[in-house]
Amino acid sequence: MSEDPYSILGVSRRATDAEIERAYERLLRLFDPEHYPGSTEDAYRRLDELNAAYAQIHDAADAEPPETEDSDEPPDTADESDGRRAAVAETLARLGFISSDARRRRNPAVDVLAKLLPEDAEIAVCLTCLGVKSNGHYQCQERSGSFRAMTVTRQDGPYAVGDSVHALERTEIVVCTETEVSWTVSRYAGQGVDRVTLYSIPFTDILGAKVQGRKRDVVDVWIDDGPTVSIHTRPREADAVREFIARTATAE
Repeated sequence: MSEDPYSILGVSRRATDAEIERAYERLLRLFDPEHYPGSTEDAYRRLDELNAAYAQIHDAADAEPPETEDSDEPPDTADESDGRRAAVAETLARLGFISSDARRRRNPAVDVLAKLLPEDAEIAVCLTCLGVKSNGHYQCQERSGSFRAMTVTRQDGPYAVGDSVHALERTEIVVCTETEVSWTVSRYAGQGVDRVTLYSIPFTDILGAKVQGRKRDVVDVWIDDGPTVSIHTRPREADAVREFIARTATAE
């Protein structure tokens, strides 16, 4: 990125975390493609630029020694955690969710999945998630932790560099393993940190899935004796999620 990331957010280099967050959230609302006064393409371009600038600022902050460490793990598990994180990063790079270069840097998607997914879980699908709704109640499995703000940006894979991320608040992810489908929900907790929850449904509870929506960008997942969970993602990604869910749920 050639332009100074602080200039893109409209803040000074001495801005506090709170000031950076306020500027970021204000610009997210401004560039929301549903309300942006310009073209949709321009809105997505500006969102990509904004997310990249925000991530660059936090990458620089992560490179500095932290004053305190917010972790649920004891110090003697650091080597195991690093190994798990490296394995997750390798998988996400292979799937095209992050670039090969990005896996060597701190990445919020890698941090979240390394900490919140079960240790033996193998990631088969990982895609951008724009939101999840349900038409009824279902008791999902939940795992939570605190992380640097979730600003995940796709860099390579089956889409072109700079492919748009529709970030109304923060970019979330949907991930499928061999045993469950999961998605993240992050809420700002202050000081540049999100409280992220990974919600999961085992395939043993899923009957099937289909793609629908105006742009065929919503995956409806049918839950046995329960509601339909609708996962909003990108059109081409929706097909990938549906195919994996349908195939794996049938096998179960």
